[in-house]
Amino acid sequence: MNKREAFNSNLPLNPNQISTAGPHRIFVSPENISQDRIILRGEPVKKVRLVLRLKPKDSLSVFDGAGYEYLTQIVSISPQTGELKIVEKTYHPDKSPLEIHLGQAVPKSQKMDFIIQKAVELGVGEIHPFFSSRTIPRLTSLQAMKKVERWRKICQGASQQSGRVHIPTVNPLVDFIELLTLPSPGSLKVILQKNPSHDPLKNFLRTNRNKRGIFFLVGPEGGFAPEEITRALNHGFKPISLGERILRTETVALTFLSILQYELGDMT
Repeated sequence: MNKREAFNSNLPLNPNQISTAGPHRIFVSPENISQDRIILRGEPVKKVRLVLRLKPKDSLSVFDGAGYEYLTQIVSISPQTGELKIVEKTYHPDKSPLEIHLGQAVPKSQKMDFIIQKAVELGVGEIHPFFSSRTIPRLTSLQAMKKVERWRKICQGASQQSGRVHIPTVNPLVDFIELLTLPSPGSLKVILQKNPSHDPLKNFLRTNRNKRGIFFLVGPEGGFAPEEITRALNHGFKPISLGERILRTETVALTFLSILQYELGDMT
């Protein structure tokens, strides 16, 4: 249940009394939010001034990535900083009953950007990028850090666009062996493969309707190497088939996420 809290001020408390421009929605880090004020610095200032072109007395919706949404009114805005007055504060519990972790092998080009954006829209909880033996882009430590930083910004933007108030976590890049040690005890562990001998998706859904924690793995363009599949099985991962058709790596995660949310989650 959402919890709302109104704030006393000499500014309008009724949202209908506030001059509106949407209201538009932006992300602000929790450290810039106090009991009744929000301070804008850096990118949020640029977005409010130059992109949204808002002015004092306009309304603005703010989310902090940790479950809180704020209806605010702009008090002041300058090229360097801005001040918002909190009119209403609402806490939103995570909508999806599923805790979904996606382990995604890093694909070529900018495909990972697309996967992260759409996975966030579909309700993923955490994303674990990893290198497999068939991963084509080999990154230095510095390149990997920059990639993760970029993916986190994409995750933030996708959360803002899709109305999520909890920003999913994008974890640091790891190798496949380390990835296999990450699932929490009790999580349902799945490795997706095109193999007719593996358990079909329908059977998986029918026998796991009460599971709420799911950690699934998607390979790179060339798929998982045989030894990687063996390692995953030895770590308790269950091989699941999505059918006979060959799906691109960017299609696999989004297909599985969509089906999970429809059958077991909040896509009703």
